[in-house]
Amino acid sequence: MKRRQPKKMIDESAIATNCDLTQIPPQDQNIDIFYNKIVGMLRSIQEKSLVPQPNHSQNRISESTRQLLTLRRETSRSDPLFHTISELCREELARDHQEFAKTRLVNAAMARKKRLRRTENPPPFLPSEIRAALRSFPNGKSAGEDKITADFLKKCTDKIILIITHCFNLMMEKEEIPKAWKTSKTILIFKKGDRENLENYRPITILPVLYKLFTKCILQRIRRPLEESQPVEQAGFRRSFSTMDHISTIQRILEASREHQIPLVLIFVDYHKAFDSVEPAAVWNSLKDQGVDQHYIKILQKCYEECSTNITPFFKKVEIPISKGVRQGDPISPNLFSASIEGVFRSTNWSDCGISIDGRKLNHLRFADDVVLISHTPHQASRMLKELVQESA
Repeated sequence: MKRRQPKKMIDESAIATNCDLTQIPPQDQNIDIFYNKIVGMLRSIQEKSLVPQPNHSQNRISESTRQLLTLRRETSRSDPLFHTISELCREELARDHQEFAKTRLVNAAMARKKRLRRTENPPPFLPSEIRAALRSFPNGKSAGEDKITADFLKKCTDKIILIITHCFNLMMEKEEIPKAWKTSKTILIFKKGDRENLENYRPITILPVLYKLFTKCILQRIRRPLEESQPVEQAGFRRSFSTMDHISTIQRILEASREHQIPLVLIFVDYHKAFDSVEPAAVWNSLKDQGVDQHYIKILQKCYEECSTNITPFFKKVEIPISKGVRQGDPISPNLFSASIEGVFRSTNWSDCGISIDGRKLNHLRFADDVVLISHTPHQASRMLKELVQESA
């Protein structure tokens, strides 16, 4: 019996090599002759560029199974042992495929827990990425110190976008940012209460639009590893998540505890000045642990080095150095905060805490910096709160 040959595929690198080695046929006045020469040349290159298609099943079956398949292929169907060998082949193939699937799942799980450090440079930004990031900016927003608005950049031609793209790629290559990006302007927005109490004012930082465009492009690159690192307990700053998800969950927990007379303890935690109190070192360590490319971490570190903001109380400009906290008004700041607070919760040891739902422990829910701790006993809830305070310090 003739063995079936594996399918062939076209190797792109082989095409390039064969094209370099092939001589271009001389031009002929006769169109048909010249066309046939071209067709012959193309066919020759194509045939030389065909390589056997990789057989992905080689790693899925064991050597013993492969020997059984060979034995079955060499056994006549009229042989009484043919049926027995076929049954053995089916059993071994099923077992091998089950082991292969299990190995793939384990490898995928391990890849989520620990990622290899990448040494190659990230791909350069494309003009289409810049355009897409600009489209996400709302209209009518204030300009930074450079007086450039997002509305203006949205209407710029491709020539200008190409220059901006080249500039961003140069920054990534040199791992440097303009000094103008390290300075921002802060204004105070009154919230409620006593107007003479500074606690009742919300500081809003006005950053250069080009800086926000740059960090927005970086966010689009690192959003996936950050999203994958967030558990279902975190609903803040995530697509397809909202506060209603956690509100309905807590409401259902309360209803079930009343119905079945189960003790329930809820502790609501709100971090004071959460965005302003984050240590930058904790942010970078969290990004590294969550699989973000080191090149993006380095350039973000540059964005936070030797930063300052200008505020104008009583008509006099005051420059204030910034040593901690994420930059208000920066598109990437909410994700940086979520990454840092995820690092805090990963440091806790709450595997035995919480309530059991469908065989899984639920010990807390969070929306950004708003956290609710869930437990059956006050003692356990108190221990969780103390540990959270300790890890957050």
